[in-house]
Amino acid sequence: MGIKRQLAIGAGVLASLLLAPTAAHAAPAGKHCVVSASTGAAMVCYSSFRTAISNASGGRVTDAPADAKVALNDQKFAKKLDDLPSARSNAPTAAAASNIIISIEYTGEDFGGSSLTVTGTHACDNALSPVEFTLASMPSGWNDDIESFRAFANCAAKHFLHIGATGPFNDNAFFFSRTEFESWLDDEVSSIAWT
Repeated sequence: MGIKRQLAIGAGVLASLLLAPTAAHAAPAGKHCVVSASTGAAMVCYSSFRTAISNASGGRVTDAPADAKVALNDQKFAKKLDDLPSARSNAPTAAAASNIIISIEYTGEDFGGSSLTVTGTHACDNALSPVEFTLASMPSGWNDDIESFRAFANCAAKHFLHIGATGPFNDNAFFFSRTEFESWLDDEVSSIAWT
């Protein structure tokens, strides 16, 4: 094998190694993913926001707006998500075992871009302590990619710069919703806690 061919192969391998982390960093455009903050189950992604919400709610919310941004400005939709904990006691057994939607995270400001729906096993209480749910690290493709969010089921969220719910966090407080983060945290969220 000639030196030029070896160099070309080496350059191709090096380029693929250098580009891989960048490609893995960004959440897939137009994807709507669901992850549990309770069970540690693998994240599942869908091409449809409506399908993601239907699966995250155990089939109890099947009429979510098709557009994820429209959904977060729809008060009827928000009420359905907030009411999931009380609706669970009246649901069929399969739905009763499903999770509660505690937050929807977005890759864009003002609830735009791809969405990550986070579920938990129950609604949050009104106390700031103890923390009820934690994503100690963001799922694959979501680290350093969150720009806005809205919480549900009486949960408020705190977004952290580092994994393990450590380091600086948004405005030193829990919030129910943010249309954007401070510039130092925008596209830099590595973990989230809910209370």
